Amino acid sequence: MIKKLLNYLYDIRDRQRILIALSKGAAMINSRVVDLTQPGTWEFSGFSQNGEDGILDVLCKQLNVSNRYFIEIGSSDGMENNTA
Repeated sequence: MIKKLLNYLYDIRDRQRILIALSKGAAMINSRVVDLTQPGTWEFSGFSQNGEDGILDVLCKQLNVSNRYFIEIGSSDGMENNTA
């Protein structure tokens, strides 16, 4: 019973972290100006720690491929990584 309660509480915490990251992404997407000649403007952090989300987004858009699968090796708990 205690294990079920703990799992439930962890699930709530994880869902809150996801909602915060998605809200952050939605709020910043309109104010983001990307200049392809300035890689520093590519950075955006929704789930990543250092702006890798935006960098991967720009690079994937430049590839013009329909398959957008991505394999990330060494990711953490699924909340703070580049392919959430």
